[in-house]
Amino acid sequence: MLCDRRAPRMRALLAITLLAAAILGAAPARAADGAVLLRVRLWTTPNHAARGDVVKYEIMVDNAGDARASRVRVTLPFSKHMQVVRAQFDHQATWVSALGEDELTVMFGRLPGGESRRAQIFFTIGQDAPDGLQVRVRATARHERDAGHGEKSNYTTLTIGGQEADTR
Repeated sequence: MLCDRRAPRMRALLAITLLAAAILGAAPARAADGAVLLRVRLWTTPNHAARGDVVKYEIMVDNAGDARASRVRVTLPFSKHMQVVRAQFDHQATWVSALGEDELTVMFGRLPGGESRRAQIFFTIGQDAPDGLQVRVRATARHERDAGHGEKSNYTTLTIGGQEADTR
């Protein structure tokens, strides 16, 4: 008889537990206290360019966590038909730390929780770029304590076509 009296209470407790688990499980992901949560976004301006044009890739990296991220860096692949001509940064501790034939790395340094940084990288399109070439890339952000995989940005696509404008 003792078991019969506990059964409704146990069912009610189980229902409350399942309801709490469903509510907590549906909450959006956020950084745990003292965690770094990097987000990276990428834009290309313009999206269509001709040989000889200059295009801008804009990188925005955010630390949505509440802990400081150290040695924040973003790697951006690019086409071998493009050449870096200049870069602009919104923070004095930001620089291009590595430049390869088809990839560059921007070092953003320390990024406190809740802060963002921006970098603009300007490329010229080479005369050897084929018409219709689509350069589809995404950037990867990493910091000193990440697990190695990094945070990926959105994809952006640059389409190359046409000749350099005749300015004579």
